Amino acid sequence: MFLTSIWVWVNTVLFPPVPFPSPTNSSLHVIGVGLSRTGTLSTRLALGKLLGGKIYHGFESDMDDKADFWLRAAENPDCVSAEDWREFLSGRGYTAGVGEPLALFYKEVGAAYPEAKFLLNTRDPHSWYRSMRTAIIKPRGYLERPPISWIFSLFSIERNKQLFHRVRALSAEKLGLNHSSWSAVYAGEEAAVQFFTSWQQLMIKTIPAEKLLVYNVKEGWEPLAKLVGAEVPDEPFPQINDGATISLIVIGGYYILVIVLPILLGVLLYAKSSRCRSAALRIFVVFCRKPLGALRLSGARNSQTKVRNNNNNNGGEAGKYDYVKYANMSV
Repeated sequence: MFLTSIWVWVNTVLFPPVPFPSPTNSSLHVIGVGLSRTGTLSTRLALGKLLGGKIYHGFESDMDDKADFWLRAAENPDCVSAEDWREFLSGRGYTAGVGEPLALFYKEVGAAYPEAKFLLNTRDPHSWYRSMRTAIIKPRGYLERPPISWIFSLFSIERNKQLFHRVRALSAEKLGLNHSSWSAVYAGEEAAVQFFTSWQQLMIKTIPAEKLLVYNVKEGWEPLAKLVGAEVPDEPFPQINDGATISLIVIGGYYILVIVLPILLGVLLYAKSSRCRSAALRIFVVFCRKPLGALRLSGARNSQTKVRNNNNNNGGEAGKYDYVKYANMSV
């Protein structure tokens, strides 16, 4: 589980197994308006293969050093121009985006890229609710407590997560929805299913039909390739959106932050600094001294027990003097 989760995390979040060269004079070709847990991670990998360039996704937003842009766009939409959107997205090499937070700003991004197509990922709303609880809501129990919360704070991940809570709330209010995706799941299955259905209907109602593809990842390459005008790749479609895989990705990130990074940092410091090597040796000696001391003490107690047993076996008068405290004897 440990090694598998780390491998999945590295190969899907950090270094997806598809080429991501940024095309010359690239633009944003696809605006994903599907909610999280509707196949967006598989879609991200597929679009990367079809379009090249980078594909913006929720995992990436948590580690984005310019995540403040999303909050600025949510709080003061009139202060963010179409040129600002182009600089933030295609200006940084993105050719498409899927899932939240990009989906929450589909109108603004669509105005900045009038030639872009829209992609609405969909699935059964009840299975969406269960997947959200398993893969996103449930892991918060250990991701938002020490020690992982300390590491998240160190890398600004915790700050970005709190920022996106507010972005989701503001966006839901702006779009006239009773919930954000997360608050709907917390409210229970009925509220979550209603929210999911309302979101799907809103996208279909407000996006021109000729620019919108309603898509299920089970359909594979062909609809996506047709949407972007590309050939269908001669390779299997990436299928990594099942709950088990997403849980492995989350657990892998946890292991990397809590175990792997501290070990790598310790090894690096040990190799580079004689002072750190000396401190490490002292710590090692201190930790080893305790079990060794306990072992010696245990040996001494065993020896005393053997002596007492021998005295008791002598019988007669000698046995009366077992357990005598000689320090209390008067001279």
